[in-house]
Parts: sequence; structure tokens; C-alpha cells
Amino acid sequence: MSGVALVIVESRKGVPARACVEALGKARAIGMDTIALACGKDPAAAAAAIAPYAGVVVAAGHESLERYSAAAHVAIAARVARERGASLVVAPATPTGRDLAARLAARLEAGYAADVCGIEAGPEG
Repeated sequence: MSGVALVIVESRKGVPARACVEALGKARAIGMDTIALACGKDPAAAAAAIAPYAGVVVAAGHESLERYSAAAHVAIAARVARERGASLVVAPATPTGRDLAARLAARLEAGYAADVCGIEAGPEG
């Protein structure tokens, strides 16, 4: 499988959630280029921590991103997905990740699968 996978990074105190690292690894394992999106008031620590696992890291920092805001976070994720040509978007299976992913799928007019435990490429990629 080829293409670009955008992984939404959730973090606490600059430490990315383990699920985000795992998602980046799974996307790489099926041959996708990976982009990690870290949002927050100051996402530098999370971006630096996730960098070894992602091909590209996009850090979006602003005061309004200190707490999760569906409107703000979805707008940023949609913009990055479109600009970078993401064919797959992965978010952690947390309340925030589920909310963001469902709203993002609607914004992008794309499919949405919740609570996926694994992904692999089929015979045709």
C-alpha cells in the first residue's frame, strides 16, 4: 500500500500517547509515508518526542489549542490532510480521538472506522 497517513498526536505534558506511536508504526509497516500532527498551546515537546517515529511532523501551536476544541482541531487536521494529500487519517481510540476523527471524516467527506485494532495491506496494496 502506498500513500500518506496522517496520525493525530494526543499528548499530555509533551508526551505523546503510546497509541500514536503504534499507529505511525502500523502505517509505515504497510508502506505509507507518515505525517504526525501535534496540536496544542506549545506542541514543541510532543512534536520532538514523536519525530523519531514519523516521516514528517507538523506542529500547530496557538493559545486556542491549549484544550481540545472540536472546531479548531478539526479545521487544522483537515487543512493538513488536504495540503499533504493524506489518504488515511488515524486518531487514537480515546474520547477526544473518536470525536475528532468522526468530525474530520465528515469535513473531508471520507469514510470513518472507529476502534480499529490493526491494519494491513491486501494483495493489491
